[in-house]
Amino acid sequence: MFLGGDRIHAVILISFAIIAYQLIDMYLHKLKNKRMGLIKQKKEELFLYKLSSNYYIKKHFINIEKKIKTSGHPYGITLKRYLFVKYILSIILFLLSIINNNNLPTSISIFIIVFYFPNILIYIKRNQERTEIVKEFRNVTDAMIVLLTAEMPFKNALRQARNVIELKRLKLEYTIFYNNYEMYNYNIKKATNQLNSAFDYYEVKLFLSTLLNSEREGNVIENLEKYNTVLDVSYSRYLNKQMGKKLIYLTLGTVLSLINILLMVMYPIFIEMAQNLQTIFK
Repeated sequence: MFLGGDRIHAVILISFAIIAYQLIDMYLHKLKNKRMGLIKQKKEELFLYKLSSNYYIKKHFINIEKKIKTSGHPYGITLKRYLFVKYILSIILFLLSIINNNNLPTSISIFIIVFYFPNILIYIKRNQERTEIVKEFRNVTDAMIVLLTAEMPFKNALRQARNVIELKRLKLEYTIFYNNYEMYNYNIKKATNQLNSAFDYYEVKLFLSTLLNSEREGNVIENLEKYNTVLDVSYSRYLNKQMGKKLIYLTLGTVLSLINILLMVMYPIFIEMAQNLQTIFK
């Protein structure tokens, strides 16, 4: 027994007090926001404003929201769901585990797994998407080089390159980017904000930078070929990293399987040896 009844009750009361404090804090900020007219802001911005009056905590939540947004809200994760799982569901499951099992190590393990579960999902999705993004931009630049070599105007080549994109999120953001490009009278600099804020990957920012330099200098094909060289290096690096991780997972799985088999085989032998020793020393 790791925790007595009084300690369990104390943990429960402290946890619910923390949750209640946060709920009251959010409600008071909602009342304050109504008086200040901030209720007209976007729901996401208002939710962030209500979370805490502390500048550093609020900044932390803003960074989390940015990470989720630039990852494309993987697996339907929003800021509210992210915070709910990390700071409420993890505590609830921890308390339920303590109450039912009264086993502190198991309860802490459950808490840690649930607490970091959203981060793991975002990390996995970002790694997958980043490799796909590199591949997609390689196709885009290849298409643009072919079209520009055939003396198609730059704006038309930029529009036609959209047709080779298969990743839905990228295709949508690229379409918005090109529509902004037309709306701003074919000014690349003004059109890049949306695409730049939708992805925080280095390769996307480098693509936009390449287009900006090409617009100023005029040597589009040469710049795109240089960009392709960078993409090739990035793609190889990401593939090697993924292969390395798969190899590690495969090795760990094999080792765990062997340990499991060894235990299954050796357990009866150990039991028999223990019984024989016990008989000998009687």
